[in-house]
Amino acid sequence: MRPLPAGLRILRSHLSIPSAELRAALLLSWLVLSAGLGAVGAAALAMPETIVLATAARCETPEGHHGVCALCGMTHAFLAFRKGDLQGALRANAGSLALFPALALNEALAGFVWIRRRKHGWQGWIRPAVAVRHPGE
Repeated sequence: MRPLPAGLRILRSHLSIPSAELRAALLLSWLVLSAGLGAVGAAALAMPETIVLATAARCETPEGHHGVCALCGMTHAFLAFRKGDLQGALRANAGSLALFPALALNEALAGFVWIRRRKHGWQGWIRPAVAVRHPGE
């Protein structure tokens, strides 16, 4: 491992974040983002197809790309996937067959972590992130 240049060492010493605080902040951020993603996904699953299509974002430059966008057809793939039509989802966007199960797995894992943390207590991993530090400690 190469040593850091002097300027970066000074910057690093002023900006260092204890690993426990960083871990707590990242975990809390992931749980909040997963909760928001889960709420949007649950709402999209509950809405009728016409409303999902009406509220979905439209590609502003469908002919402006030199290739196919990675998200092109993802709304139609989602609608096909929620009906169980895997062939339709594959035709709309092949990436959806990997993306949607990965998102579902993320939500399941976030739910597991949330339940486990609620059962075993939050204090052990939240307290370092919100503790008040006094000068000289």
